[in-house]
Amino acid sequence: MGFVNPQLRDSIDTNSVLELAQKLGTAGDPDQLSEEIVDYQVSPLSDFPTLECDDRLDDFWLRMEEVQLTNGQHRFRNISRFNLVALSLPHSNADAERCFSMLKKIEMDTRENLCSRTVYALMTSKMNVDHPCYQYAPPPEVRKSARKACAEYKAQTATPSV
Repeated sequence: MGFVNPQLRDSIDTNSVLELAQKLGTAGDPDQLSEEIVDYQVSPLSDFPTLECDDRLDDFWLRMEEVQLTNGQHRFRNISRFNLVALSLPHSNADAERCFSMLKKIEMDTRENLCSRTVYALMTSKMNVDHPCYQYAPPPEVRKSARKACAEYKAQTATPSV
């Protein structure tokens, strides 16, 4: 993804960028994107917003999107939008692997018959709760509702005495 770095703009393969833009759904008009890529490659760095070594590339491309021609048209709108989308792509699959690890812990051999709703609820809880479960203190109305449900269940399943 060297095309997002303005220092490496000379090495951009226009066809590769166009193909990736099409896959990402950001191609728009391929001819216009191609023209912007060529303009980007042949323009001197002085035509671009400054990019210091500690600047973020997404900030640079946001500023690039605002560069205008003398007639007021945005000069690099399509390539800027494409690069912002490309920069938003995850650099690894760690999040997905983390989810699979959680799922593996939930669906142990001894719990293989859990219904999908239960697994979904457990995964949602694990991913969205930011504290250990033993620190959870349910509100009084939840405790009251739980006691009521337990009492009803107990009454329904109680065997009649003989």
